Amino acid sequence: VPICPPNKKVKEFFNKIGTTIEIKNEKVCNMFWSTSALMAPFYEFLKVSADWLTQKGVNQSKATNYITELFLGLSQDAVNKKATGLKKLVVESQTPKGLNEQALKELQREKFYSKLNKTLNNIHTRLNKAK
Repeated sequence: VPICPPNKKVKEFFNKIGTTIEIKNEKVCNMFWSTSALMAPFYEFLKVSADWLTQKGVNQSKATNYITELFLGLSQDAVNKKATGLKKLVVESQTPKGLNEQALKELQREKFYSKLNKTLNNIHTRLNKAK
């Protein structure tokens, strides 16, 4: 949870639910809040993935359980390896001509990540205008 300005009591409160990041500059804080707008898109990503499995005949409960556990594991792996760097995790998660490489390349070709970056810029602009 990003907090601005730094505050010991507020940090202690939010540390009970996650990691608190103290930020001294409000403009930088808005950058962090911009990424918090990815919550609904993240859940939609999970939903689309689970729905795809269901459409292919997998029981809905099992599909949801698998997808949520898969992404929990991936998120935990990223936390455990954050010192490695996300760029390196992207590289390490692929094998040449493998399924992960194919998925990444197809999403890149469709400009999925460029659109994500544009969305973050739009959210950031909106937050800055709200002042």
